[in-house]
Amino acid sequence: MGPVRFGLVGYGEWGQWHGRCINETAGASLVAVAECTEEGRRAAEKCFGVRTYSSYKELIEEEELDIVDIVLPNYLHYEAAIAALRAGKNVLLEKPMALRVEECDLILRLARENRAGKKIPVLAIGFELRSSSLWGRVKELIQQGTIGIPRTLNMEIFRFLPEMGSGKWRLNKKKAGSWILDGPVHYFDLIRWYFQETGEPQSIYSVANSLRERALIDNFSSIIRFPNESYATLSYTMGGYGHYITAKIMGNEGAIRAHWEGVGSKTSEPKFYLEYGRNKAKYQVPIERPAGEIFDLKAEIEQVVRAVREGSAVIAAGKDGREAVRLCLAAERSLEAGEIIKL
Repeated sequence: MGPVRFGLVGYGEWGQWHGRCINETAGASLVAVAECTEEGRRAAEKCFGVRTYSSYKELIEEEELDIVDIVLPNYLHYEAAIAALRAGKNVLLEKPMALRVEECDLILRLARENRAGKKIPVLAIGFELRSSSLWGRVKELIQQGTIGIPRTLNMEIFRFLPEMGSGKWRLNKKKAGSWILDGPVHYFDLIRWYFQETGEPQSIYSVANSLRERALIDNFSSIIRFPNESYATLSYTMGGYGHYITAKIMGNEGAIRAHWEGVGSKTSEPKFYLEYGRNKAKYQVPIERPAGEIFDLKAEIEQVVRAVREGSAVIAAGKDGREAVRLCLAAERSLEAGEIIKL
């Protein structure tokens, strides 16, 4: 079986990391890159020796691809995904899946139609934290019943501002969508994933403020209610320094504590730990490989390659992308209305 042929759409900061991870993954081959800037195309040609295109539509039409990897600004995710699916390609689509739930539904419908016609088996969403050696291990502990039934989760992200993107598109709400749809969507997805056996979220309430006037919200917190009086809180700040993520999950038979930190989200030298306990007893959980965005992305690419080759399920599917968008938009509506939003 030959390598899985990737066409990469978007060669910004995160797109470059996608290219590196594809290039380093056994069984994967980066064959072409679509990038709107001449500088980016030259960089991709120099780094990977691949053909480049100024338009993703040209890339999809001209290249024989197994999968299209979409790493564009948020507002372009929908149209690029639709184009790739209509061409019968497998798709890895960066988060957020789209800016509106209705757009997510159209992507899902086209993917289902393709699967029914046996044209395409894979629609994967770029929630690389699910592939993390740290955050994925937390899920395994929950599934193994280590802490019994999860009842309460507290997650806190403390960091500095993210990169604003080419042309500072993250400051434009029409391009970024809800700001919560950008970085925080990862953690809403993790929360929903960890409470999967409990059921879908039932309501959300959010508060926020900013340290300075701009389009982005510096600090926000949300409380999400699940069935059986279970709940989770997510606190996210861009008014801090470095990049720190802490999660505490309390079950009816024990608790889990996980922590990750680095000088930035893409650090190559992260610090992290995972432990669980019952009463006074505490147990350290060994982590098999480094955790962090650049390591988690590599694991995600490897998992997607297996899914394309073997027809296996992806770790984050289209429905997961849709539900994360729905939850983020509900959090934004709660901020605007100042009230609980029923889900």
